[in-house]
Amino acid sequence: LEIRNDLIRQIRALERAPKNEFYIREFDPTESSGIGLLNEMSLVELQERLRMNKIREQEKEEAAREKFRQMKIERVAELRRKMENVSEIRAYAKQANSERRARSAMTAEEKAKM
Repeated sequence: LEIRNDLIRQIRALERAPKNEFYIREFDPTESSGIGLLNEMSLVELQERLRMNKIREQEKEEAAREKFRQMKIERVAELRRKMENVSEIRAYAKQANSERRARSAMTAEEKAKM
């Protein structure tokens, strides 16, 4: 009986004693480390913030790409408009030149007749 009571006291003493410093507690990803830092967060919260930041960065990148795509379309349209304008000017100049040549040829013929 004394041995039994002694064993019970030893077990209770072990239960009350501080745990081994190498004791590894079970990891809970939803719990913060409890160190007391200002930006302390759990692993789950950290992963969620990381996912949200990646999505935000992808949206920014896609918006920038769309902006550059629109700028390129506008630049091409402007160049086409300028090309059409130059073509019209050249056609007008060609017509004016041919009319001037025709007039000068007529005046040359008239001078030759005189």
